[in-house]
Amino acid sequence: MTRSEVAALTARIVADCWTNGDERLKGAWPERTWLALADAGLPWVGVDAEGGGSGGTVADACDVLWELGAGAVPLPVAETGLLASWVLAAVGLAIPQGPTTIAVASGNHLLRADGRRWRLDAPLTRVPFAERASLIVAVCGTDDGDRVVTLRPRDVTITAGRNLAGEARDRVAVDVPIDDDQVVPLPPGVDREAIRLRGALGRAALMAGALERVAELTVEHTNDRVQFGKKIITFQAVAGLVVQLVEHTVAATTATRAAIVAGERAAFEVAVAKQQTSAAAGTVARLAHQAHGAMGLTAEYELGTLTQRLWCWRNEYGTEREWATWLGEQVLAGGADQLWPRITRRDEE
Repeated sequence: MTRSEVAALTARIVADCWTNGDERLKGAWPERTWLALADAGLPWVGVDAEGGGSGGTVADACDVLWELGAGAVPLPVAETGLLASWVLAAVGLAIPQGPTTIAVASGNHLLRADGRRWRLDAPLTRVPFAERASLIVAVCGTDDGDRVVTLRPRDVTITAGRNLAGEARDRVAVDVPIDDDQVVPLPPGVDREAIRLRGALGRAALMAGALERVAELTVEHTNDRVQFGKKIITFQAVAGLVVQLVEHTVAATTATRAAIVAGERAAFEVAVAKQQTSAAAGTVARLAHQAHGAMGLTAEYELGTLTQRLWCWRNEYGTEREWATWLGEQVLAGGADQLWPRITRRDEE
C-alpha cells in the first residue's frame, strides 16, 4: 500500500470503531479497535517483514499514528511497532502478535548479574499499557552497557496507573530473578538516543493529528454557533482566537511533516517537530476551549479527550523545554554561519 492508502485505512478503522465513542471517553481498552488495527497489520508498519513486522517505512508508521492521534485512540501502537518491535527485530527476537510496550530505565536503575540470572534494582515507572501488553521490552543499564530485557507480564508485579487523559501508565516491579535468555546486548545503532528520537517522532505524529482535529472542530464550531443572530466566527475576538490556533497548528504539523520526511535519525528535525508540537499543545488547547466555551468541557464532545491527550503527550520523550534547550545548544555549537544552512538543509546539497 502507498502511504496515502495506509493513512486512509487507519482513518477508516478509527471512524468505524469510534461510532459510539464510549471507550475513548472513559479511557477503557478499546478491544475492537485494536483487533481491527492488528488484523490489518497496522501496529507493525515500519518494521521489516523479515523481522516479523508488516513492512513499510517509519514514515508509513507515522501516518498511522497521525490518524490515531486525530481519533484520540488510547492504544500503544507507537510502542508496539515503532519502538518495541523495532528493538526486538534488531536483536533477533520474535515479535509478539499482541500489543507490546517499551520502558527505558533511568540511568541509575541498573540490571545486576546474579550468577547466571539478573536482577533489576528498581521498578520501571510510567510504562504505557503494561497491563495489556503481551510483552514488556525494557532497556536497562548494566556495568558494561545497556541491554534489552524481555519481561512477561505474568512474571512481574504491575500496579495500574493513569495519566491525565486516562491512558495506562503503569508501574512494573520485577521481584524475581530474570533468566539469562531474557537479557540481550543492544546492537549498534539501537541505543537510548535512537529510542528517544523514535519516541519523540511518534509522539509528534500523534500530537500533529490531534492538533489538526482540534483545529477542525474549532473552525466547524465557530462557523456553526450563532449568537445575537450572527455566527460567532464573525466576532473579531473569536476570529482572532481561531487565527492564532490555526497558525500554531500549521507550524507544528509542518515541522512534523518535515521530520517525517527527514527520517527518525534526523535529530535536528525531530527535535524541532517535538518542540513545536509540545509548544502548540498547550496554546492550541487553551484557544480551542476559549472558542468553544462550555461546549468544549462536556464529556460527550471529543474536544476534551483530544486536549487531554495533547497535555499528556507533550511531556513524553522530551518536553518542549528540553528539546528547545537541546536545539539551542546545537545552534550555538555550529556557529552563526551554520544556522541558515541548517534550518533550510542547504548544508546537505
